[in-house]
Amino acid sequence: MEQTLKDLIPNISKLARDLKVSTQTIRTYIELDAIPPKRVAAMAIALGLSPGDLLQYARVTHKPVKVLIKGVDDLDDLMAAYEGREHASRLSERSIKMTLSRWGDRFPLLYTTLKALGRKEISLDEASMALGITKSSVNNLRQRYGVAPGALKSAKKAQPLGPYKQNAKEALPLALDVIAGRMTAVDAGSASGMSVRTLHRYLAPMLRPQTLNEISKWSLSFRHALAWEVEHKKPRRTVEWQNWAKERNLVLKKHPKWPKEPGNWREVGVRRLAIAYLSGEKTLEELAVARHADPVVIRGLIRKEVESLSMSPFELTMHHQIAVAEVLLALNSHYRTAKSDA
Repeated sequence: MEQTLKDLIPNISKLARDLKVSTQTIRTYIELDAIPPKRVAAMAIALGLSPGDLLQYARVTHKPVKVLIKGVDDLDDLMAAYEGREHASRLSERSIKMTLSRWGDRFPLLYTTLKALGRKEISLDEASMALGITKSSVNNLRQRYGVAPGALKSAKKAQPLGPYKQNAKEALPLALDVIAGRMTAVDAGSASGMSVRTLHRYLAPMLRPQTLNEISKWSLSFRHALAWEVEHKKPRRTVEWQNWAKERNLVLKKHPKWPKEPGNWREVGVRRLAIAYLSGEKTLEELAVARHADPVVIRGLIRKEVESLSMSPFELTMHHQIAVAEVLLALNSHYRTAKSDA
């Protein structure tokens, strides 16, 4: 077993007398297993050892000091102690007594001043004058009791926008209207006094890698959903769904033709139910009544049908739901055409 400093000291009191230090100092050396370099020689003589036997313990000794940072609650506890009221303070009795004895009858003044300073009811100069101490001392007290305002942050001056950024800010709502199909680029340019070429310059990075010519073939539901994704910087689900349909040779029409309401909803498949619900043709409750089923069951069937196609528009906008309904409509038509040709 490795030898420690404690093993070399048979009598703490005798060593403390020889070194002319307190017994607590020797106990600190033993606790830290270290000796200040300047005491190695004297301790070696006192213990009847050679200095070389103690060199392994020679290092600067600093016993860690626990400092309890006070807060606003502690200030309230001190006031309660001053007034003789019951309190459950985390401060030691010694700390409370020393603080109250230091301020004496002026403690209520300290209490009200620091509270008012924390609420910004008085200035630092007024607090300094009321307590009769320097502003630096007031700041130390504020920090000690947790009422300091913290580091001041320099206010950033609003820089005026350059011509390009200013035009981009003005072009944003117009660009979103163009993407959503609410107006054409020509109409948007005329309304803003901006040339169509300039408007296209702002539109291009918003739509990339898609182009305005490409999305002009989309339905309004898809375009409204895309505009929402661009505005809120969300993943392009609309583009994913368009590519999904293209890979399966489905034709997503610009003006989809929605199916007529069936005579008996119990005879239609789950996909038709999903189309009715997502397009807003029927509510979940109406479908449940028409099918003589529980709304929870209907919702589960529709969600399963949609998510089987790797699509989930339920947490997005109504336009996203209608867009998925259009995909399901094209998928239904595609399968029906394929069966009739067979």
